[in-house]
Amino acid sequence: MVMLALALAHAGFIGLALAMDRHAARIPLIPPMPGSARWPLRLTGLALLLASGWLSLLGWGTGPGSAGWFGLLTLAGLLLALGLALWPRQVAVIALLLLTLGLMLVDD
Repeated sequence: MVMLALALAHAGFIGLALAMDRHAARIPLIPPMPGSARWPLRLTGLALLLASGWLSLLGWGTGPGSAGWFGLLTLAGLLLALGLALWPRQVAVIALLLLTLGLMLVDD
């Protein structure tokens, strides 16, 4: 559950990064878009971040879940910042690997 929440937070941050001109130019996933066409990316990123928080609250409870979620957000942001700085073309691949690992390690 924790790995899936981390993967969703990382994917949410990637969605928000793709919605910004500066970061979207470094990640060659989508062609350049005008600002008004990037709202779906912003909404998807926000939805993924909220889903990550919901999984954290579901798995750990209210108090530890909210603290753990902020820790996961910090780790996901750090992974994305390092990925954009060091391997900008592989950021999407890293996100898919995290999501696959998170889905494989889901415990009921």
